Amino acid sequence: MFRNFSDKLRVFSKPFISLIPAKKDCVVVSLHNIQQDDYSWLNQVLHFIAQHYEFVEPHSNLQKLTPYNDPIKVLLSFDDGFRSNYFVAKKFLKPLNVHAVFFITSNFIGLRGKEAFRFTQQYFYPSRVIENNNEYDAMDLEEICWLQEQGHVIGAHTYDHPKLSQLSEKDQRRQIIDSANELEDMICRPVRSFAYPFGSVTTVDENSVMIAKDRFDNAYSNIRGMVNESVNNHFIFRQNLVPGMPIWLVKAAIEGRLDWRHHEARKLAGKYYRC
Repeated sequence: MFRNFSDKLRVFSKPFISLIPAKKDCVVVSLHNIQQDDYSWLNQVLHFIAQHYEFVEPHSNLQKLTPYNDPIKVLLSFDDGFRSNYFVAKKFLKPLNVHAVFFITSNFIGLRGKEAFRFTQQYFYPSRVIENNNEYDAMDLEEICWLQEQGHVIGAHTYDHPKLSQLSEKDQRRQIIDSANELEDMICRPVRSFAYPFGSVTTVDENSVMIAKDRFDNAYSNIRGMVNESVNNHFIFRQNLVPGMPIWLVKAAIEGRLDWRHHEARKLAGKYYRC
């Protein structure tokens, strides 16, 4: 029915998911590489959000937005720094006057063709084989700065997208802090937001969260949940959208109807990362 979405969800029907109560809260949506075949899908999703919810600016204090009221507030975020994000911002976000947070993997900046594909396969998708279709180019510095000039926010995403929990504290500091400092120098603006690579409770640890807390105003996981359910400002839950998800499932994600799938992960995050 759609690509790259957990097979576990396929055994549950649309009527079952629709019975789960919606949550009324601010939500951060995460996206990654949007290839050309998925442009029409993304356009449909953006217009659906604009019609039924309310986009918020990336500079907003998300925790202070009034929860439990309509419309649900939605912040867009894009991870990794694919060049497709730049094209999407020009083609779809600008006409809607919508701004997002773009989390940039520093060593990926400017890579094109085979180099970009090899980096993507090795660091972003190490557990599965991806098709080499020449749509894995990275943004260059000029394109990143253009996003910034348009009102988008640039965040850090480490040097090369490691599983932070597998690194020493010294290497974690290098990946989290040094990469952000260098990115800040490159774009000549403060970098105050961070997204954990992979963003699960097994790929992040207490050191990662403490280091991020010392350096950033906000840090984002990739565990499903709403903003005000998050552990704190340095382990914010997000709702990941995968290209090809039908609109009813996009709606379910934004309204928190899929959060049961990450219930245990949220409990563990609350236990270990409430620093």
